[in-house]
Amino acid sequence: MSTAALLIPVPATRKLPCKSLFFQVAVTLLLGIVLGMAAPSFAQGLKVFSDGFLKLISMIVAPIVFCVVAHGIAGAGDLKKVGWVEAKALI
Repeated sequence: MSTAALLIPVPATRKLPCKSLFFQVAVTLLLGIVLGMAAPSFAQGLKVFSDGFLKLISMIVAPIVFCVVAHGIAGAGDLKKVGWVEAKALI
Protein backbone atom coordinates (compact mmCIF):
# COMPACT_ATOMS: atom_id res chain seq x y z
CA MET A 1 0.00 0.00 0.00
CA SER A 2 1.42 3.38 -0.90
CA THR A 3 1.53 6.37 1.39
CA ALA A 4 -0.44 8.40 -1.16
CA ALA A 5 -3.47 6.20 -0.55
CA LEU A 6 -3.28 6.95 3.17
CA LEU A 7 -3.31 10.73 2.64
CA ILE A 8 -6.54 10.86 0.64
CA PRO A 9 -9.12 12.74 2.73
CA VAL A 10 -12.32 10.90 3.45
CA PRO A 11 -15.37 13.00 2.59
CA ALA A 12 -17.47 13.89 5.61
CA THR A 13 -20.74 12.03 5.77
CA ARG A 14 -23.63 14.45 5.81
CA LYS A 15 -26.84 13.67 7.58
CA LEU A 16 -29.85 13.83 5.31
CA PRO A 17 -32.49 16.36 6.36
CA CYS A 18 -35.21 13.71 6.19
CA LYS A 19 -33.43 11.76 8.96
CA SER A 20 -33.68 14.70 11.37
CA LEU A 21 -36.47 14.44 13.94
CA PHE A 22 -37.06 18.20 13.73
CA PHE A 23 -37.57 17.95 9.97
CA GLN A 24 -39.98 15.04 10.32
CA VAL A 25 -42.05 16.84 12.97
CA ALA A 26 -42.13 20.06 10.91
CA VAL A 27 -43.27 18.21 7.77
CA THR A 28 -45.91 16.29 9.70
CA LEU A 29 -47.17 19.51 11.28
CA LEU A 30 -47.48 21.16 7.89
CA LEU A 31 -49.26 18.10 6.46
CA GLY A 32 -51.70 18.17 9.37
CA ILE A 33 -52.48 21.83 8.78
CA VAL A 34 -52.99 21.28 5.06
CA LEU A 35 -55.15 18.21 5.69
CA GLY A 36 -57.25 20.12 8.24
CA MET A 37 -57.86 22.92 5.77
CA ALA A 38 -58.43 20.71 2.71
CA ALA A 39 -60.60 17.97 4.24
CA PRO A 40 -61.85 18.99 7.70
CA SER A 41 -64.29 16.09 8.06
CA PHE A 42 -61.56 13.54 7.35
CA ALA A 43 -59.21 15.31 9.75
CA GLN A 44 -61.85 15.15 12.49
CA GLY A 45 -62.14 11.42 11.87
CA LEU A 46 -58.44 11.08 12.70
CA LYS A 47 -59.07 12.48 16.18
CA VAL A 48 -59.21 8.91 17.49
CA PHE A 49 -55.50 8.49 16.76
CA SER A 50 -54.56 11.74 18.49
CA ASP A 51 -56.60 10.82 21.56
CA GLY A 52 -54.94 7.41 21.71
CA PHE A 53 -51.50 8.97 21.35
CA LEU A 54 -52.16 11.41 24.18
CA LYS A 55 -53.42 8.59 26.41
CA LEU A 56 -50.25 6.59 25.70
CA ILE A 57 -48.10 9.59 26.58
CA SER A 58 -49.99 10.17 29.83
CA MET A 59 -49.62 6.46 30.71
CA ILE A 60 -45.84 6.61 30.39
CA VAL A 61 -45.32 9.83 32.40
CA ALA A 62 -45.97 8.30 35.84
CA PRO A 63 -43.50 5.39 35.45
CA ILE A 64 -40.83 7.75 34.12
CA VAL A 65 -41.25 10.11 37.08
CA PHE A 66 -41.15 7.16 39.49
CA CYS A 67 -37.98 5.80 37.90
CA VAL A 68 -36.28 9.20 38.02
CA VAL A 69 -37.10 9.64 41.70
CA ALA A 70 -36.06 6.06 42.54
CA HIS A 71 -32.81 6.50 40.63
CA GLY A 72 -32.09 9.73 42.47
CA ILE A 73 -32.72 8.11 45.83
CA ALA A 74 -30.61 5.06 44.95
CA GLY A 75 -27.78 7.25 43.72
CA ALA A 76 -27.83 9.37 46.89
CA GLY A 77 -26.48 6.56 49.03
CA ASP A 78 -26.93 7.15 52.75
CA LEU A 79 -30.23 8.82 53.68
CA LYS A 80 -28.61 10.47 56.74
CA LYS A 81 -26.29 12.43 54.48
CA VAL A 82 -29.05 13.61 52.18
CA GLY A 83 -31.49 14.68 54.83
CA TRP A 84 -35.18 14.66 55.53
CA VAL A 85 -36.23 15.50 51.94
CA GLU A 86 -35.03 12.13 50.65
CA ALA A 87 -36.77 10.31 53.47
CA LYS A 88 -40.05 12.05 52.62
CA ALA A 89 -39.55 11.20 48.95
CA LEU A 90 -38.94 7.56 49.83
CA ILE A 91 -42.13 7.43 51.90
